Amino acid sequence: MSDAATTDAESETGDLEADIDGEILLPLATFAIIGNDIMEVVRDDITRTTFPSWMKRTPKRIGSISFGKLSSEEWKSTLLVSLPITLTRRWGLEGGKRAQYLENMVHLLLAIRLANRRLITDHALDLYERHYRAFVEGFVVLYPWERVRPYQHVGLHLPPELRLWGPGDNCNANPPELYNEMLQNIKSNNRFGKFYWRARFWLALIML
Repeated sequence: MSDAATTDAESETGDLEADIDGEILLPLATFAIIGNDIMEVVRDDITRTTFPSWMKRTPKRIGSISFGKLSSEEWKSTLLVSLPITLTRRWGLEGGKRAQYLENMVHLLLAIRLANRRLITDHALDLYERHYRAFVEGFVVLYPWERVRPYQHVGLHLPPELRLWGPGDNCNANPPELYNEMLQNIKSNNRFGKFYWRARFWLALIML
C-alpha cells in the first residue's frame, strides 16, 4: 500500500486510541471508557443500593437505549453514589490505565462534594482547588483526544465566587431545574395558557 493510500485509510477511520492494558485499539469515535459491560453492573448495583431519603435515586435503566436524559439531581446521585460503588470495586485493584481513570474521577467527585457543602471554609476551598486542579491536569493527560470545555475551565474559578457569595445552595440552579421538569411533564398538547393556573398551583407547592 502506498503512503497516500495509508494516509487516506487513516483519515477515514480517525485517530486510534492508544492501547489500554493490552486491549484492542479502537477508533476514538467508538471508544468508551465505561462500556455496556460496566453499565450492566452499575444497573445491578443500583437495585441493591439504599439511597438516603433526601437524595433522588439513580434511575434503574440508566445507560440503556430506551432511557432518556438525567436531571441535575439524578446526575448528582449517579456521580456521587452509583458510579463510585461500581467502579471502585471493578477498577480499584486492577492498576494500570483504569486505576488512573478511577483516581481522576475521584478527584472530580471530591471537588463536587466540597463545592456543595452547606458550610464553606477556607480549608474546604483549598481542598477543592487541589482536587479540581488535579482532575483537570489528569483529564488533559488521560483524554488527549478531548479538549477542556469552558464549563470545566470555569470550575477553576469557583472558589472566589464561593468566598464572595457563600455556599452554593444560595445561588444554585436546582429550583429552576425542578420548575422546568414540572412544566415539561404537563401535557399541554401545545394549548398554551390553558394550564396556567394549574402550573401556578404546583409552583406554589414546590416553593413552600
